[in-house]
Amino acid sequence: MMRTGLVTVIFLALLLVGCVVYPGIGARFIAPQTVLQAFLHFDPQNFDHNVIVRLRLPRLAAALLTGASLGVAGALLQAVIRNPLGEPHILGLNAGAALAVVAASALGLAFPVGRPLLASTGGALLFLLILLLSSAGRSGLTPMKVTLCGVALSAFVSSITAAILILDEQTLLAMRTWLAGDLAGRIGRRWVRPPGFLWGDLC
Repeated sequence: MMRTGLVTVIFLALLLVGCVVYPGIGARFIAPQTVLQAFLHFDPQNFDHNVIVRLRLPRLAAALLTGASLGVAGALLQAVIRNPLGEPHILGLNAGAALAVVAASALGLAFPVGRPLLASTGGALLFLLILLLSSAGRSGLTPMKVTLCGVALSAFVSSITAAILILDEQTLLAMRTWLAGDLAGRIGRRWVRPPGFLWGDLC
């Protein structure tokens, strides 16, 4: 119990250090002490303070929210399927989401606002297919079968996604940033959506 508490304290300390160091990293480096001053005593006339609070702080908050959401998703998956190896990549959620969005873009169905919903649908459908195939046979649904089916179908679906991107250069250019992940420009009304999606996942 003490070891778990110590590990928690260490990771929290590392998180706090990262929250101070990260806003200072960029095209213009800003010292950690300046970052702390911007957090504690914001000066609207200070250029560095404005860069930190108005540009880099939203990206930091988006990264924290994204990381927390991924952690909750992983914990829920492991609890539901009772498999410590359960995570979105192995269970096909990432591959299904990527294929759904890439295929829609290749077909000309461009709707950036509905992209998260489309990705969630694709991931859910592939996960259901994995569960269906894993439940076949006399032994029924087992953690090992779920893992093996997930790895196999994820590789197959990822190959289809890669083929679409190779054959369609326009789709590759349009989807490259989305597939790699991007925290730039996470300001304004976009903050209204992530908590809602997270609450829906928890429900």
